[in-house]
Amino acid sequence: MKSTCFFRLSPFILLLFFLAIQRPATGEPKTSNENSKGLKISKSATAPLKDKYGLPIAQLTSLLDARDTKDILSLMKSTPRRVGDDDRRMMLEATIKCIDHNNFEAALPLFAKVKHPEEATDGEIYMAAKTFALAQDFQKAVALASIGVRRDNDQKCLEIRAASYSNMNRFAEAIQDFETLARTMPTWASDYLAKEANLLIRMKKYPEALAVAERSQKSNQNDCAPPYTRGICLAKLGRQREAVQAFTQAIANAQRQIQAKREATFFLTNSLRERSKCYQALGKVKEAEADKAELARYSDKIMDELIGK
Repeated sequence: MKSTCFFRLSPFILLLFFLAIQRPATGEPKTSNENSKGLKISKSATAPLKDKYGLPIAQLTSLLDARDTKDILSLMKSTPRRVGDDDRRMMLEATIKCIDHNNFEAALPLFAKVKHPEEATDGEIYMAAKTFALAQDFQKAVALASIGVRRDNDQKCLEIRAASYSNMNRFAEAIQDFETLARTMPTWASDYLAKEANLLIRMKKYPEALAVAERSQKSNQNDCAPPYTRGICLAKLGRQREAVQAFTQAIANAQRQIQAKREATFFLTNSLRERSKCYQALGKVKEAEADKAELARYSDKIMDELIGK
């Protein structure tokens, strides 16, 4: 297994997980097995009453959705132990650590001992996949997330798997997952398509990346990621004037959102940096220097906030 340090993540990994994993749920109603856009949704009412170890699956699923760890613990205590139920109980114990204190590091060794994770509920599978992804054991994260995807095309597991594939440089598979997410969860299509475009850029497929970035921006004109990603594509294609316009749009979007969305700072600072490069290539030295000065001011502000000045 790779290093289990949860804080030594590359900037790309941090951004990917911040945007894809910690993003709030869409809040679409879970009234059937499939939403209006075709993405299957878990439904606790359809789960078996109890599993083979006597644990009430539907009730556990509801409690996990509600993050009610106190009642989960009570339920575990009131359910008599049975031969072979160690895996089920370890999955639940590890999941409780994740939910109660975001203690993924303490949950990791418990999840690692589980031999049959497929017996767990969807919520436990997702938490286990997220734990391994944060520990940078992306192969294990993919294996677990795939269980959730096979069950009901779960949105959160698809996100985990796409992010893990990306960090394993398995770009084609990540792109396929982002396409599925964009198609089935249109509320967040701009975000997923921007990530897909970013992977195409890393594959040096700039025309294809530009087409996807344009789809992303068309989906949501107010997001920061689409114009930023489009600007990168245009710059790579030598279309600096158009890239400047794209980065300018990304900066404007980020400035409007910087108080509400922490990721806006990433797009603001990086758009300033990339626009400065474009200005330099166009011979607009004054504009390039202005962007560098503005970037320095933002960087100083961020550092002051980090050290509490």
